[in-house]
Amino acid sequence: PVVVGTLNGDALIASFDASNGAMRWQKQVATAGTDSVFNAGIGTTGDIYAVVNLGGTFDFGKPRIGPPAPASVVMRIVP
Repeated sequence: PVVVGTLNGDALIASFDASNGAMRWQKQVATAGTDSVFNAGIGTTGDIYAVVNLGGTFDFGKPRIGPPAPASVVMRIVP
């Protein structure tokens, strides 16, 4: 299962093993402001799509489509 939420003002997306509860992976989005995950879903290929509200600028390490410093983004996470 995939769990989304906020931890200490940062957006958090994590996956856990259903058989033993061990964390498989996590993605944390931390800016200078308060960040949160609005919603998330799993696509037909198993990729995770999460709507993340940003409290400041964030370097995704990849080119981004759209305006600079957006208030929200849709992240695609390939586990």
